[in-house]
Amino acid sequence: MNLVIVYPSWSSFGFYDLLANEPDAKVQKERPPFGVREIVGWLSDDVSSSVSAKALITRLEDCQLRGQSEYLGFGNAHHMAYAAGHLYLECEYSEGSQVLMTIEQAVSTLSDYMVFLQAGVRNKEAPPQPFMVEYLAEGEESYRRIEALGGRLGFSVEEMKGVSRADRQENKRRVLVDKSHTSKKS
Repeated sequence: MNLVIVYPSWSSFGFYDLLANEPDAKVQKERPPFGVREIVGWLSDDVSSSVSAKALITRLEDCQLRGQSEYLGFGNAHHMAYAAGHLYLECEYSEGSQVLMTIEQAVSTLSDYMVFLQAGVRNKEAPPQPFMVEYLAEGEESYRRIEALGGRLGFSVEEMKGVSRADRQENKRRVLVDKSHTSKKS
């Protein structure tokens, strides 16, 4: 299990690690592990808002209730997959940037991220509160573990058919709405 304190900054996320236990010790800036960078990249690149974080929490809880493995899709930069109470994240653009978290760890991180976003204060004199990020594994180990749990990246053929069908239905709905608005203007 990996546990790291994230000290977010208002302009972008910053990462720090306390290397000494003395109360007046200076906080030293360090390069965080891949897992933390992946999680923070996912938060800033793909989640990015309180509304998205809340929707993702609901989606993860729904996955847990259904209890079956599911590819959750691809955001701006990250793939997400669910299997057996775990969330797997993988960055499309960075080799080795993979992480595995329990759903509880993911929900906790998303909730803390929402608190950071909702504070909305951009005052350097009142920095945002740090929060803990916890995860099980990073890199190739995380992929091996999600695979062993029955997780996968990518949609199945049946899921692709469903997505295509849903897209076609949505396009038809838009055309009907557009025609309706056009005919009312005439």
